[in-house]
Amino acid sequence: MPKKSPTSFYAHVGARLRMVRTQREGVDMRVAGEAADVTDKHMSRLELGQYKVSVEQLYRLARAYALPVSFFLQGVPEDDDELERQRLLLKSDPRNWKPGAADEEEAALLALWRALESGEQREHLLGLLESLVFPERRKKGKVR
Repeated sequence: MPKKSPTSFYAHVGARLRMVRTQREGVDMRVAGEAADVTDKHMSRLELGQYKVSVEQLYRLARAYALPVSFFLQGVPEDDDELERQRLLLKSDPRNWKPGAADEEEAALLALWRALESGEQREHLLGLLESLVFPERRKKGKVR
């Protein structure tokens, strides 16, 4: 039986899973598989888009990587046939739905926060953010 090629959806999610795993020091296929409660071979196939990742597996991995589940879905390519099927089924145009830019910005901010190497960097960043959000504290000298 010929191998089924991955759909663009699962290939995209798998690529995001691989990207996150390879950026984490000490996280190999076995460790990622344990987080998703699958074997390392199964994890490899999830990353290649050959297997469909379940909601539960995606949730477990998101928790293990301390990322929102939506991170893995950002940038999923649109499938015009699927959009048309949904439009007919739901009697509405799914193209009108867009993930909130705030969600993507929040995920990006969280990823950058986690990439900071020291507590001192985090303290400085918190001080900057507080001075931007609460300028009256800066005037009174109550900023970190």
